Amino acid sequence: MHYSSQQSQIDIYKPVRHLHTLVVIIPAGTAMDIRAIKSNCIERILRKIFRMYSKLMCRFPFLPVVLSLLATIGFGMGLIFFECEYSFEALYVPDHSQALRDQKKVSDLFPLDFYQFSPSRVYDTRQIRVSVGLTAKDDGNLFAYEQIQSVLDINEQIMSFPILHQDGVSSFRDLCAKWNTSCVLNPLLIYLNNTVHSSTHSSEPQYAISVPYPKIIDESGTEHFIDYYVGDALVVSGSVSDARFLLVEYFLRGGPDEELSRTWERAIVEHLSNREFPLVEVAFSASDSLDQAQEELLSSAVANFIGMVVLMTVLAMFTCMMLRDNVMSKPWLPLVAVVTVAMAVVSAMGLLSFCGLPFNQAALLMPFLLLWTGLHHVFFMISTWRCNNFSSDIKETIQETLEVTGTSITIATLTEIVIFFICATSSVPVIRAFCLYTGVAMIFNYVYQFTILAPIMLLFGHIEVANRHCCTCLQVRSKDNQDNSTVYNVFCAGGSDEFALKSVHIVKTFFDTTFTLIFAYIIPLLVFAIFLVVYIVVSIVGSSSIAVGLEIQNMAPTASHTYNYLDLRSQQMTDFGPLVSVVFTEEIRYWDKTVQRALEDTMTDFEKSSFVKPKDYTQCWFIDYYQHFNLTDDKDLMFDEDEFISTLRFNFLGRPNTAKYELDIKFQANKSVIASSRCILSTQNVTTAEDQGQMMQELRAIASRIDTEIVIFAPDFFLYEQQMTSAPEIIKLNIATGLCTLIMALLLVPNPFVALCVCLMTMSILTGLTGFMSFWGISLDVISIINLLICVGISIELSTHLAYLYTYVSISPISRLSWSLGIIGFPVCQSVACTLVSLFLFVGFPAYFYQTFAKVIFLTMSFGLLHSLIFFPTILMILFKGKSHVNYTK
Repeated sequence: MHYSSQQSQIDIYKPVRHLHTLVVIIPAGTAMDIRAIKSNCIERILRKIFRMYSKLMCRFPFLPVVLSLLATIGFGMGLIFFECEYSFEALYVPDHSQALRDQKKVSDLFPLDFYQFSPSRVYDTRQIRVSVGLTAKDDGNLFAYEQIQSVLDINEQIMSFPILHQDGVSSFRDLCAKWNTSCVLNPLLIYLNNTVHSSTHSSEPQYAISVPYPKIIDESGTEHFIDYYVGDALVVSGSVSDARFLLVEYFLRGGPDEELSRTWERAIVEHLSNREFPLVEVAFSASDSLDQAQEELLSSAVANFIGMVVLMTVLAMFTCMMLRDNVMSKPWLPLVAVVTVAMAVVSAMGLLSFCGLPFNQAALLMPFLLLWTGLHHVFFMISTWRCNNFSSDIKETIQETLEVTGTSITIATLTEIVIFFICATSSVPVIRAFCLYTGVAMIFNYVYQFTILAPIMLLFGHIEVANRHCCTCLQVRSKDNQDNSTVYNVFCAGGSDEFALKSVHIVKTFFDTTFTLIFAYIIPLLVFAIFLVVYIVVSIVGSSSIAVGLEIQNMAPTASHTYNYLDLRSQQMTDFGPLVSVVFTEEIRYWDKTVQRALEDTMTDFEKSSFVKPKDYTQCWFIDYYQHFNLTDDKDLMFDEDEFISTLRFNFLGRPNTAKYELDIKFQANKSVIASSRCILSTQNVTTAEDQGQMMQELRAIASRIDTEIVIFAPDFFLYEQQMTSAPEIIKLNIATGLCTLIMALLLVPNPFVALCVCLMTMSILTGLTGFMSFWGISLDVISIINLLICVGISIELSTHLAYLYTYVSISPISRLSWSLGIIGFPVCQSVACTLVSLFLFVGFPAYFYQTFAKVIFLTMSFGLLHSLIFFPTILMILFKGKSHVNYTK
């Protein structure tokens, strides 16, 4: 190849032209020779494959289009099996969850009885209930007399609210879960009601209701700790007369009455949604509110995504116009790319629906990645096409275009597909489904880009050669025709060989001349290198302090009643955590003195934890039973098996204040042996997701040190386990991204040093995202991990194409960078600009899921642009450029 400062253009490879060129003279031995190290055996094969496919496509241009349409119809038939999954448990609870196994054991040992019901023994988050959180307006005292009267009125309205059905009318009192014959109600609310009624007969004015702390005693003598029901309470002299939050739960029966209970639950939620109360704010949630929230989010976001697709498409079409040439413009190709993306999405959804994989909210983000990738590829192909020699044969032009872009796109797409399929091994169902949908859709999109987009591009090539208008396809006169009017030149004219040499896109000219000049001097390179180091250090600092875990309220729309209730409860009930069951699953000699001492020590070990409230809060039948014996004159009888069991059944469990323990003891069929039993711990200090995970692990660790088998379970453990998977999942993502990018780049990029740079740039973007997510208040959770997976795909695209172009030609480093940026610089700007503008549709979207999506994609676009146009060229020039003398010529 000839390369001299006398040429007006550089013949980098046969069909490539440069109109403004940097001429670089580099003394021998002063730069790393990138041509000395080659690993392009697979890359050469890919280039030959694309050249052969181009020749075949030129002979039969419509055959791949027809086959692709038939494939889309065939795979799309699978959509008749389409299903959506909205269940929080099915989507976010990890596979092989210990909480799931423990829940199964607890439910088998202690099945719920809706006529012997205790709220503290509920083991299923889907237990039918309506939870109501009450606060006084203007942040007032909820225990003030007027506010309490309003609370009692609201309670009566809820309990009396009727629903009509075919068998008559039912209210909460007809459907409630019961203890013996009475509905299970909030004991604090009963106490307040009794206090208010008694105060009406008093002549003294009442300003606030005073409640004993920490517990109240009901008519049966049963103790109830009020920490379960109030939040942000002010305790003075052993009583509470000032509180900001009151929790009331209305439990309904399942089983045969489940359908009717669900109907009442939905009806009361709708009723409360339309009511305003004068003195009290009411926040509420139902047992299936989270599942309904997933459905609402999915349906509400569809319109935004459709708008995003339309806006990105319109912007892409506009950026592919060449205002100075109406023949060379390619406005329809982005629209074709969008069509291929739609076909890929339909094919993937049809195939996976046929295979039985339900769609979900996270999978809705998959079309965005495919759309961004499809548009970026078409920008890349158009830019490469415009670099070709316009006097050459159109078939040769398409062959050269696909040889360059096809190989580069293959490298990037294969890397992304491998990463998504590796991450599809995730234990979290929602991540697994997203990765499978995305990986399969990317395969279809890759195929359709070359079977549909490439033939259509060939068609537009023939239109261009025939000097036809890009939009109307009518033949027009060239720009240099003397008969053209100004209006005709602006809206119609274009083409001709002479004018084509002057109508290179102005942005491309900027990148391969002025912009590249920056990297020819040492001072800008040092500044950029220092900037890169600072960026990485700041990113690492941010990554080290990022919060981990998903707040449960963030699964609901921020304007929904479910979000308001969960957020209010998390803020107000800061001193009280979930009730945790300690289940002894094996037969134990409870009457044995040594065993009794060991059991008491076991419960003491649990109570020593900083996450467990003092022993007064513990509900444990054998502790109270031993104390019962100690208060009698027959203490020795508790060491006799028969007397122990007999007194337990006919005396202790028959007392009103200890009858609840009947739910905690499972006898064998003959009622003479205790097969299993449980105690209930009250927890505290679990205000953050990290605290919740530590509490669960600590209690399980204590149980594992005991000789007998103990199950530790709380319904909230499903959420805690999901939160604990965030760190392992992000580690897997980083390892998969790093290794796959490095291996695929080493195999397919012709130079190993450049391949290593691709890996480093991708990991740098991912590190920056994680760090700046921390600064922006985004937690590391399942939702942000899904968004990071999208960003991995985008980062690979932005790094791989520049790397491949840089190694494609063998000239001086600065000229190679000029040629590479001249091709890929403008496509990068097009992709980033279209995305950033369309993201405005999600600004202020009332859901954490999509707010996180918008924030993370914004960071990705910003850091991707910075790396692909600044940091990556800087690294390449530092590695492969020595001292050079730069002459700028036209």
